[in-house]
Amino acid sequence: MPESTAPITLGTYWRLVRRNRNFRRLWAAQVISETGDWFYMVALYAMLLEFTGRAGVLGLAFALQVLPQALTGPVAVCLGAGWTLRLPLVALTAPMPWSREAALALRADQFRVEVPCSMTRSPMRR
Repeated sequence: MPESTAPITLGTYWRLVRRNRNFRRLWAAQVISETGDWFYMVALYAMLLEFTGRAGVLGLAFALQVLPQALTGPVAVCLGAGWTLRLPLVALTAPMPWSREAALALRADQFRVEVPCSMTRSPMRR
């Protein structure tokens, strides 16, 4: 496999974003997602500080958010180094539909909504 000797510059990334429509959409979606994550974290920490009044709770919340990645990251790298990507992706995505359905079934009673009779008729039928 030939190696590229051209340096990767900011202009190279800018050309990629400008010329590749799919990458541009993916990049924009990632920016929006990361922004939402930061809004979530700020809101969570503000709520914790308001409810408890203790800064130590904020540190605990941050540690609990980072702890899973910090503990599983090195192990995942060691385990994943010898595998192709297909095996872990299939193993991790296969149970997703069943876990989602199980979670929805367990929570179904909590989210029951009463619908008035006037709303049960379809707007297409007259």
